[in-house]
This record gives sequence, C-alpha cells and structure tokens, in this order.
Amino acid sequence: MKGLLLKDLYTMKGYAKQYVIVFVLMAGWAVFMKNMSFLVMYAIILGGMLVLSTLSLDEAVHFDRWSIATPAGARGMVREKYLLLLLAVAAGTAAGFLLNLVLVTLFGGMGSFEWEGLIITAVLFVIAYAVMLPVNFKLGVEKARYVYIGTVLGAAVILTGVLKMFEYSGRPLEKMTENPPVLMGVSACICVLALAVSYAISLKMVKCREW
Repeated sequence: MKGLLLKDLYTMKGYAKQYVIVFVLMAGWAVFMKNMSFLVMYAIILGGMLVLSTLSLDEAVHFDRWSIATPAGARGMVREKYLLLLLAVAAGTAAGFLLNLVLVTLFGGMGSFEWEGLIITAVLFVIAYAVMLPVNFKLGVEKARYVYIGTVLGAAVILTGVLKMFEYSGRPLEKMTENPPVLMGVSACICVLALAVSYAISLKMVKCREW
C-alpha cells in the first residue's frame, strides 16, 4: 500500500503547478470581491480535488486492473484511496487554518473565517467523498463526479436549512459551537462513521466488479 500511496502523491505533485495557478486566480478574485473567506474554504476543496485527479488518471490508464493483481490486492487499493483522502483533507484544513491567520493579520475582518466554519466545511467534504468513492469503484470516475457534486450541493442545502431553523428558533449558531471539544468530537464521529460505511461498501464494490 505504501507504493500505491507514493504513486498518488507523485501524481499530485505533477498537478501542483496547475492548482497553484488556479489558487492564485481565486485569491485575486477574493481580493476583488473583498471576501477572503471563500479562499480559506477553497484550500479545503482543493485537497479533495487532487484526490479526484488521481482517480481520473487511474481510470484513464486502467491502473485499478493492475493494482488488484498486486500483493496489496483489492483491500490495499481501496484502503490507500481512503488514506489519501484523509491526508488531502487534513492538509487542506491545516492550510485553511494557516491561511485564515494570515488573512486576518493582513486584511482584518475581510479575511475572517471562524474555525467552526472550517471544521464544518471539512466534514461536509469528507461526507461527499465518502458517498462518491463507492460510486467511483462501481461505475467509474465520471459518474462519481456527478454524484460528488450532487452530494455537496445537497449537503449544503440541508446545512443551510438547519442553520435557518436555529435562527428562527432563537438558538444562534454560537450556542451550537460554544463548546469546541463537543463540536470537534461530534465532527470526528460523523467522519469516522461515514468513512467506515463507505469503505465497507467500496470494498464490496471492487470485489464484485467485473474488471
């Protein structure tokens, strides 16, 4: 599995220049719109996009067919993708935290993005990829991409609705997040549960798929 992970990390390195250019353009747009919070969130999104890039390349060269014939087998191939996802989202979230500190220092309120928002954004994208990965192993990356987009939009709509309900009920978001350990614990449990269920389904899909 270590070799598979290194292969994907080298693949990500190959895409680095393209994503740096995109990120710089997004930074320019954020400055123009005087809203830097999107740039912080985009750092998290970017980590997941890199995982999608590795999936697309694997499918293009039929790498999965070769991978399941290696000693790592189907289980190692699936496990490596989930490990890569965790590393990518963790790196994106850490970059978001650091970027937020820089933006707050340089731009004040325009760069402000509450840490609770970063945690919720990371959880949202972990859930989206937890839904997407089994579809990728069953139907391919193109259909999985549509599922991913639909999941993100659906989760965003549900989250917005929940926040509106709290506002109308007189219980602002601050009351939900005034206890950081609880918020982080609940977020971690949601991520672990989503990824565990997703991993089990993905493994079954790979074993049942006709290659």
